[in-house]
Amino acid sequence: MATRREIRWGLLENIADRETVAFAKHTDLTAFNYVGGEGEGPPEVMVIGQNPGAQEDIRKRPFVGASGIIQRMLMQRSGLRTKHVHVEKDATYPANCWLTNVIKFRTPGNRQPTEEEIELARPYLRQEWEAIGQPSIVVCVGAVARRAVYGNVGPRAS
Repeated sequence: MATRREIRWGLLENIADRETVAFAKHTDLTAFNYVGGEGEGPPEVMVIGQNPGAQEDIRKRPFVGASGIIQRMLMQRSGLRTKHVHVEKDATYPANCWLTNVIKFRTPGNRQPTEEEIELARPYLRQEWEAIGQPSIVVCVGAVARRAVYGNVGPRAS
């Protein structure tokens, strides 16, 4: 019998608190807002981006800037959703999706995160994956997300 997966919201808050403290000790990124993951659950798919941009920092939500809007539109067309939608009985339903970033803070000048920042974020990203129920599909959007998930090994984009 399969166990029911659920998002552990309290654990996500705890992770956010610990990650904020760690980043405050080692970087200057906490001058910006913490932008945690978003979705309903348990998600079947986890989409990981690089880090929040200006709009994400302002709205404190991932994937809401110009490229995030395109990403969300493409996800919706592919049958992925981040919010609950009513589905008729026996209808094909879209998969739950969790949106997050490797780095939860905007970087100054929207620069690419450093290797040190990626390494600092990696354990918290893993803990986030566990707290949302360990979705079986992880989509890495870009090289920073791929490095955070696989390190310097694993699949490479061509």
